[in-house]
Amino acid sequence: MAAKPTSPPPAYFLSLSLENVRSFGAKQTISFAREDGRPAQWTIILGDNGVGKTTVLRSITHFMARKETVSYSNKQEIYFSINFPTNTEHISFRQDGNNLFTISCKLASGNSIKNTNAIDDSVPDPFIQLFPSVSGKQGYDIAVNLVYKEYYDFTCYGYGAGRTTGNSTLSETPETADTCASLFDDRADLLNPEEWFLFADYRMAKDQDPLTTQNFNLIKAALLKVMEEGEVTDLEVIAPSLPGRGSPRQGVRFKTPYGWVRLRDMSLGYQTLVVWLTDLADKLFVRYPDSKNPLAEPAIVLIDEIDLHLHPSWQRKLLKSLSEIFINTQFIATAHSPLVVQAAGDVEANVVVLRREGDQTVVVQDLPDVRRWRVEQILNSELFDDTSPLSPQTESDLTRRNELLLKKRLTKAEKAELAELEEAVATQPTGTSRPERQAEDLLARLARNLGPKGILQ
Repeated sequence: MAAKPTSPPPAYFLSLSLENVRSFGAKQTISFAREDGRPAQWTIILGDNGVGKTTVLRSITHFMARKETVSYSNKQEIYFSINFPTNTEHISFRQDGNNLFTISCKLASGNSIKNTNAIDDSVPDPFIQLFPSVSGKQGYDIAVNLVYKEYYDFTCYGYGAGRTTGNSTLSETPETADTCASLFDDRADLLNPEEWFLFADYRMAKDQDPLTTQNFNLIKAALLKVMEEGEVTDLEVIAPSLPGRGSPRQGVRFKTPYGWVRLRDMSLGYQTLVVWLTDLADKLFVRYPDSKNPLAEPAIVLIDEIDLHLHPSWQRKLLKSLSEIFINTQFIATAHSPLVVQAAGDVEANVVVLRREGDQTVVVQDLPDVRRWRVEQILNSELFDDTSPLSPQTESDLTRRNELLLKKRLTKAEKAELAELEEAVATQPTGTSRPERQAEDLLARLARNLGPKGILQ
């Protein structure tokens, strides 16, 4: 009997290099690896708006390409297109003399993120390169090495900042679906979670399908785990006799401290989480149909602005919850929140800063360990360009106070102004926790009640 053919092992990203790609000029490399060389489960990418965080995520997706074609160019930028399974997206390049325009990466393979091996050096690293025509004619040539498809098996699942509910049908997600469409188009459809649950509920009732029951329970447990910070404790499907659109009495609702609430009536933070998590889970069900837990299988997930619409308490716990559900998924996400950076220490995440230097973006990864730092310390660090944690009014008061203190002589009006500023600064709380602020308030009230000799009045 012939041996059953084996598929290539899954792959994870170890690094990505960009040269002359949009805001990136000279070659910059982002490491997605831990100190021991294995892929990190989490990489959090920080940086100001417009420095290239989304460009990094989009560049990663192009290594799933099937073929490539030149598109067009102009005097400022050069474009070429890569044909995805279902659509065509563009990468734009800086035009800078005769420099190469290159995206390249390094991958590792393994059946789990904790058990990976570097690929044999005889297998060339995947790259996509656009360069001036060697024939001397006006135009550009493309060199592409995507033969890694013979050695690796990976698909990226990408979620842009939109992440809104799509107009999906009840049909199952095809294997050829574009898994990263929303990274390029905020209006791209994601799976409609209410339709998914309605169809699953119908299949379980009509066909007693064990696979559908398994997948239903996996998604339900995952959503409740992630949403427990919002005190959501249960999920149920309200379904008519047949699945369909339009009935106001059908759909999914969640049990909250305020009672049962329909998904469409919940906050945008809840809806965003439910939409992309259900979409991801369904895609993993399609990819791993024979697995007892497809959510625990290898995957690569790209998320733009993972902290979007989330309360600070959720931002602190989301990374850990996702790590425990998708135990073999490599997450690469962008963020703007110091709370996400603080939470990154709990999952041993890589933290990367993209910084603008002149007309280029540079990658900074030699960063301080902030696992034990307070949020305001993280905010007022190089991770966020020394953003002050003080209010604009307090900053203005301190600046003016220092100006007056440096003057040799003050007018009567300036002395009065300084006294007011001293009082305003003195009343600002210095404690970071509620007990510390309460203690400060108590001491302040006690000081006001003391007389000149320290005796209570």
